[in-house]
Amino acid sequence: DSRLTDSRLTDSRLTDSRLTDSRLTDSQLTDSTFLTNSFAIDITGSISSQNHVSFISINGVPTFLELAEVTVPLDHRVELAPGLNSITVEAEDLMGKRSSREITVIADHSGPRLSVMNFINGQQVNTPLADIIISFHDPSGVERVKLHDAEIRPGLEISGSMEASVALLPGVNTIVMEAEDGAGNITRGEIELHHGRMADASFMPPSFINPGSGVLVALNRQIETGYATDAHAPITKPSITKASITKASINDSGEMDTYPPEIVLRGLLQKVQSNAALTMTGRSNNNRFLIEGQVSDPGGVTSVMINQKPVITSLSGKEVVFNRLVELSQGDNIFYIEAADSAGNRAAREVRVHYSIQEIDMTESRISLSIMPFKNECISPALADSVYNLFVDKVINDARFNVVVRGEAFEAVLRELQLSQTDLVDNDKAVRAGRIVGSEAIMFGKIIETPDSIEIFVHLTDTETSRIIAAHDVYDQRKGRSDIEFLMQGLSSKFIYSVPLLEGKVLASKGGKFFLDLGRMKHANIQEGFKCIAFRSEPFIVDGMVLGEDITVLGTLLIQNVQDKISIASLVKESGADGGEAGIEKEDKVITK
Repeated sequence: DSRLTDSRLTDSRLTDSRLTDSRLTDSQLTDSTFLTNSFAIDITGSISSQNHVSFISINGVPTFLELAEVTVPLDHRVELAPGLNSITVEAEDLMGKRSSREITVIADHSGPRLSVMNFINGQQVNTPLADIIISFHDPSGVERVKLHDAEIRPGLEISGSMEASVALLPGVNTIVMEAEDGAGNITRGEIELHHGRMADASFMPPSFINPGSGVLVALNRQIETGYATDAHAPITKPSITKASITKASINDSGEMDTYPPEIVLRGLLQKVQSNAALTMTGRSNNNRFLIEGQVSDPGGVTSVMINQKPVITSLSGKEVVFNRLVELSQGDNIFYIEAADSAGNRAAREVRVHYSIQEIDMTESRISLSIMPFKNECISPALADSVYNLFVDKVINDARFNVVVRGEAFEAVLRELQLSQTDLVDNDKAVRAGRIVGSEAIMFGKIIETPDSIEIFVHLTDTETSRIIAAHDVYDQRKGRSDIEFLMQGLSSKFIYSVPLLEGKVLASKGGKFFLDLGRMKHANIQEGFKCIAFRSEPFIVDGMVLGEDITVLGTLLIQNVQDKISIASLVKESGADGGEAGIEKEDKVITK
């Protein structure tokens, strides 16, 4: 009576959707479809079989499963591509019975298309009332539309229109519109209508002169990351061109249109000078940036692209508002914005954003770790070297610890201490070696190989207290390189699970003690002896613009008492902050080292 049970997708918009029970008889479970505007989802829950679950894969990639168990927890993050994503979860028990489930996730990263049908930005209106008509469209369905003070709820209609009468005051009137689709993407736009005497046309962009009828399209779009720095998709800098003399280049006045569209940057980029870079600073898990702008052309804008990826295409609006949400990589991020009009003229602008990650999110702020060479009880010396090197590589790539010494550098320390491989499993001697190289923690272990199996034991020890923080082992009967690599990834993951990266806040401070909201009920793996960095986060503001977070490190705390809902910590290192008790106050934040 084997079955897949109680597995669910967790996301801000994927709620309590469970895998239907199914016996493990190769039958395909009924497909489910979900809609989200996220870039990734977490699949969590459990898989159960009375014959013990022995194998689990997600999209054909096996998950680390050391021992077959009746119930196996499932916790896996899946990155989503724009559009349709098929996620297949497969499981097998010791009797060879299999079951699978395909989950379809539609990742919609584009907001509704919102167009003004009968006015153009900057148009002169002589009547006191403007009857504005807007159209909307979104493949995921439109949840709500707002125009000025009026709002409608189309009930997830894909396309439709809305009309509202807006009373105009003398001068410039800003009309705001907004639409939200079924995935939660929101498009916001606005147009300005002039009532009364028209402003001096010499101060208006070309599209404001003799505006006639036109369309304003406001597009809010979230996209997959990596366009700025993806080495697999090189970006070619666009060129600015003039149209050739064709019938399409002749405008309504009989003149040849040789003027390229005008690209104006908005939002945070509005005040950035040409060839200058905007400097952003923030947390590694909050590195998204919104590129905003507007393209104007009297003949109509037909396309806007950012790094060769279309933002909008096949349009005829004279005023097009665009934006795109991107994720920034550390260092310089370059974005090329290119626009074309109906006559074939093209314009381009380069945007540079320099992004720096806050100190507390850098690997250097994590626990400094040395990984000693493993004691070798292997039949093949080459296998021992492979196991050690693959494990070190996995630990470094997972970036949970700051690996400062490994391999040959540590072997030199061992020779200085006159330690042999036999001594490498002695906790006291390993701690002594770790202190010499200045590590906060040390990993040491041994490899045991038999003709039919391989087993690796590794300890993680605090060099200051000699306390064993975590100890794990892995075992397999297969010894191929891919098998060993998979095994080492699992071993590294065990230590990440045992020493989690947690964030919380200071609830109160009293008598040199700090009360944190890090308790066992919320964080099952939190331990006494963990160190935390206390910091204060404030907006990073330049010229009135918020460009990220300004973080001040206040000190290092040591957790001494862990309770169900709180932890009690003491100060072990001050970072020069002024004020009582190292300047650490209520509502300040903490993150484990």
